[in-house]
Amino acid sequence: MSGSAKAPPPFICPHCDKELGLPSDDRHYYSCAHCGKLIDLPAQFAFLRGVAAFDEAQDAYQALKKERKKRLPSYTAAEGRIVRTFVEAYSSIQVAFNSELTDHQRSLGIEMMANMTLLFLKHEMVSGLEVSYWKALMVEQTAQNEYDLLRQKLKASVNAAGVIRRLRWRARQNQLKRALAQIDKRIRLIEGSIAFVDPPRTRHKGWKPLD
Repeated sequence: MSGSAKAPPPFICPHCDKELGLPSDDRHYYSCAHCGKLIDLPAQFAFLRGVAAFDEAQDAYQALKKERKKRLPSYTAAEGRIVRTFVEAYSSIQVAFNSELTDHQRSLGIEMMANMTLLFLKHEMVSGLEVSYWKALMVEQTAQNEYDLLRQKLKASVNAAGVIRRLRWRARQNQLKRALAQIDKRIRLIEGSIAFVDPPRTRHKGWKPLD
């Protein structure tokens, strides 16, 4: 049979990575049949749209940079199309951040928003304050990931690691604690300055910098 529509890609549960059959009705929340966790379907669809648009724009942007030997000051039509695709990604990720995303999705979303707002700033499409917000979130999650890794190392190496190594890990962990507290204050200050009507859920629910 010719001319048949292409089947949509399977929907993967963001929590357990299992393929999930979606309901035929327009419900907002749906429980995964495998892990039982509740899924915010509109937020997930927005996130998937955002990732797809970002990847498309990023590939096109890299290809455009390769085509010209030096960066031109003029704003070309091709670059305009790329920026519009980035805007689609930006808008979709904004919608997705209205809901609680998984740790991986939140991390990826912050990274994409940090990259996109930096590009938008060059075209005067966003404020420097918004760029600072996403950059601060990037710094925070990098520091938090390192802190968590050190905590795991210290817990797993009670009898294995040498005293000097453990002291070095502990010193770095304390350094990261102080840095995270400072970053937390900066993010809260920026959030207050931006005055979000509906603040994006970019951080762990109930997140504390000294956990």
